[in-house]
Amino acid sequence: WSSRFESHYNHSLVVSETTYQPNEKALNQLDAFLNSKSKGYIFLKGTPGSGKSTLLTQWVRTIPNKSVRYYAFDFTDPSSQRNNDPQRGERVTFLYDMVHEMEKAGFGHSNTLLYKDYDFLKNRFYDLLKSMSDEFQKTRLPVVMVVDGLDHIIREYDVANRSLMKVLPSLSDLPEGVVFVLGSQHFDGLGLHISIEKEAKNGGSLVEMGPFSNTE
Repeated sequence: WSSRFESHYNHSLVVSETTYQPNEKALNQLDAFLNSKSKGYIFLKGTPGSGKSTLLTQWVRTIPNKSVRYYAFDFTDPSSQRNNDPQRGERVTFLYDMVHEMEKAGFGHSNTLLYKDYDFLKNRFYDLLKSMSDEFQKTRLPVVMVVDGLDHIIREYDVANRSLMKVLPSLSDLPEGVVFVLGSQHFDGLGLHISIEKEAKNGGSLVEMGPFSNTE
């Protein structure tokens, strides 16, 4: 029963404040794209070990927007089979954990305990997106939904048509006031909705992890 009150995986990763050095150029680009959108997608792309997950983790802590995070790969313990198994890239696990995190962030007022049924979770997920959109009408600050580590799903997890990529909302289904930020080594061939793939290829909302400046 206790598992019904918490997410399946931990999505509150900790980054050392004393040792972390941010990539200011990437941070500034994320800020600029977020400030220019009331809905849609932002894409963070970078090579392995370039610091994408760490950057996103720290970034959402500095912005005034409410945020929800889902890590498809646990970069703090990459060799752990328990933390990094196919369920982590699966659509029901994604919806189950996302709904938990969305409700923890203060959205929705349901008294129904969660259970792992795809249709039930998908409906609850879209109800919560609507709740976020309603709050945006008051605050004018879109909610940031971080989904990181997408390349690990197609490379290391065997989930085929059950991938969480299949349930990321298309641009037309995404309500005003919700901005998804996706982190991946690449955005080709992930199985994203065609509207999201086009947005990524367009490059208008793409942030690439470049090298540090000399000062950094």
